Amino acid sequence: MTNFTEIFELAGIRVQLTCQPEALAAAVQTRYQPFMAAADPEQPADFSARAILTGQQASVTELDLRIHAVGPEYHLDLSGATGVISLAKRCAELTVNNTTPLASIEYFLRALFAVLVFECDGVMLHCAGVRADSGVHLFVGHSGSGKSTASALSSNHATTLNDDLVILLPEANHWIAYGTPFWNFATLHRAGQTLHGPVVGVYKLVKDSEVYLEPMSPAAAVAELFTNSPVVNADAARASGLLARCQKLALAIPVQKLHFRKDDSFWAWLEPVGGSNEPQGG
Repeated sequence: MTNFTEIFELAGIRVQLTCQPEALAAAVQTRYQPFMAAADPEQPADFSARAILTGQQASVTELDLRIHAVGPEYHLDLSGATGVISLAKRCAELTVNNTTPLASIEYFLRALFAVLVFECDGVMLHCAGVRADSGVHLFVGHSGSGKSTASALSSNHATTLNDDLVILLPEANHWIAYGTPFWNFATLHRAGQTLHGPVVGVYKLVKDSEVYLEPMSPAAAVAELFTNSPVVNADAARASGLLARCQKLALAIPVQKLHFRKDDSFWAWLEPVGGSNEPQGG
């Protein structure tokens, strides 16, 4: 069975990714090309992952991912696919027997990097992230709160890193946000996915007829960050560590509610750096 092995590099984390058969390998190479790196003996992979498409494939219309943490392992049950992420062995494997293998691998990689980023003292955040001259602004909120809308409305002010999942890693006195290939599946324009920059503000979106910033209590800010940290926030063994990390984030970065309407007027409140208590401009 023909396969390929390449380095999938995201936010400096290098995963040796192997896929079988050849048709699946070609699709994965095309899908993640901007994040594929050449093997380098001086930069060994941090982790290895393998995805295998079996001969018998069940037809599925909707993927439902369930993840169970068991010690240093995460067990994945995805409609027509199963997998395991082993932190102790530094490897992961996914076996796919459905008709949507590329989508299954996408969910597998999302879960894998959520775990690896946490192991690197960072957080993968369910949010939309945009990079402006002032830095990166992150929009959080439940599904339907307007994350994709806010990022689209920001096109004249910033470049979108992602509209669904952004990686945050500490660096010196800053938190750096990295774009990822893990967008909402319907999003086609992904020009900013390989960009990164320092985070200057986190905003919980609130649809409103008025536009303004509203302070959040420290507890509410931490809860919002925790809730939007997928995979790890469902692992009881790592909950206290994630909570402490969210507290560290909330201390370093302003977390506020952003009341906005369906236009770009909210950008008057996001400049200068990190937002302000008064809008800028006329």
